[in-house]
Amino acid sequence: MLVDVLINAFKNLCAKPAKTLLSMVGTLIAIACLIAISCISETASGQIAAGFNELQATHITVTDEAAKTSLEPSFHFLASSTKTVDALNGVKNSGIYYTVSNKSPDQDGPDAKSQVSIAKLPEVAIPVAQPSALNLMGVDPEFFQAVDAKTSSGTAFNDFHAQSKSRVVVLGSAAAKQLGITQTSVNASVFYGNDAYLVVGILEENNIVPEINTSLLIPLPVCLERYGNPQPSQVAKMIVSTKLGAASQASKEIPTALNPRQPKQFSASVPPDWQKVTKNVSSSVNILSIVTIVITMLSAMISIATISILNVNARKREIGLMKALGSNGTRVFLTFTFEALIIGLVGALIGECVGISLLLTVCFANSWTPILNPLLCITSPLIGAVFGILAALVPAYRASKLNPIVALS
Repeated sequence: MLVDVLINAFKNLCAKPAKTLLSMVGTLIAIACLIAISCISETASGQIAAGFNELQATHITVTDEAAKTSLEPSFHFLASSTKTVDALNGVKNSGIYYTVSNKSPDQDGPDAKSQVSIAKLPEVAIPVAQPSALNLMGVDPEFFQAVDAKTSSGTAFNDFHAQSKSRVVVLGSAAAKQLGITQTSVNASVFYGNDAYLVVGILEENNIVPEINTSLLIPLPVCLERYGNPQPSQVAKMIVSTKLGAASQASKEIPTALNPRQPKQFSASVPPDWQKVTKNVSSSVNILSIVTIVITMLSAMISIATISILNVNARKREIGLMKALGSNGTRVFLTFTFEALIIGLVGALIGECVGISLLLTVCFANSWTPILNPLLCITSPLIGAVFGILAALVPAYRASKLNPIVALS
């Protein structure tokens, strides 16, 4: 009996293909949204976690706290500080840096600002507009590795330049654009006040220490000798690059390693717990996805139920004829139920293909690695079939109880 009813239901659907396809639309959209939203959310969460891990969870900023409370400019990092920190477990690289107060050593007065200009040999110096937008920073050679700095032209200065106190400069990406220097082969020199520095490298944009993008970077020994210790408002800092998961422990050890007698002289910023952050992000995205999916599935059920009710009303004479020819209420009930099952199953399969296509399109457009949940792909056709049956229960029951005399009249 069941096989006959199933075949009969299939024939009924094939007899009216346009109406059948229209009935599948609700399930198709619901399953497509289920696959696309769930998988895109999971993929996006993975991308957010990866980006957060790389930029935040692996870098520590160490601040010279003692210099903040000093009445005079001071610098408490030692020449061996970077080697001391690099020796700690989990630390990859470290580098010291500080920003020079925007005042030339040849000028007097608290508001006097140093003028920045450039010269392309053998031309004369050319003043640059808005010089206050550019900062002068003293950094040690290890700083470039610690912030994973990459050069678009030339190279960063090294230990030789620092030890010999060479007058060289590396330009941040934004600073190079403002100065009109696009490559180091032009033999350009940058003047900070009356001090000339040969441009040896231009950096790409950096997100770890963003202030270097608008700065002129010179060797730390040159900066300290020429411009003195950092002001209390712009104290020296150390950027520390660590292995993934080692930042929290390293941040606790660094102040003591730098000054065992007075560890409070330095503070190390503890990066947020990346596992908690990414878990919270994933949870928020998943909650939003679940709400969207539930609303979509309920809309699909209402759509299937409405179409089934209309279908029963339109086929009253057919139902009456079936009962008049000997079909009982159970057969009629099963016929409409199987029709809804087929609609839900086929609509879900098509919707699954559409959802996967949307996932691949989004991932390809954003250069992401797609994350596809195999369990969801297996169960989604079953979900579509179950929703189809549930939506058709009431219309099928009404059809099974229809009086054939009334239906044929």
